[in-house]
Amino acid sequence: MINIKNVLFPTDCSENTKDALAYAIEITKKFKAKLTILNVTRELEIYGGDSDFLSPSNYKKMVEAADDKFKSQLMEYWEGLNDSDLEAKLIQVKGDPFKEIVRFSQENKMDIIVMGTHGRTGIQQLMMGSVAEKIVRYSPIPVLTVKNRKAEYIPV
Repeated sequence: MINIKNVLFPTDCSENTKDALAYAIEITKKFKAKLTILNVTRELEIYGGDSDFLSPSNYKKMVEAADDKFKSQLMEYWEGLNDSDLEAKLIQVKGDPFKEIVRFSQENKMDIIVMGTHGRTGIQQLMMGSVAEKIVRYSPIPVLTVKNRKAEYIPV
């Protein structure tokens, strides 16, 4: 019998991950488990070497603005979890999303990872590669990936 006590839902807070959140919530409820919503943000990287136009104070402001944006988006997720039957917590860490999600899942004894197949799109995805794909390939624990119903797919 499958016994799930800890569900990990990694998210980049994009609209594309909301369907996966619904699955994570349902699995958490069915197994009377605990849900952890994990947001991993990359350290802000400045390309182009030394930059005269970005002072240390401006850099700090950019980092703070990005952190505030993600915290606001995480709070939207949290407010959507107004369910007394659900034990959930929010965690935000910095680093490489793939490495941090796998590390967190192992260190915190997660039983399953539930995540969307598509997060942010466009050039951002091309530069980072698919986090979901890497996690499916290399995670030592089961991974459930959920496609966004609103995404466009190629007919087969």
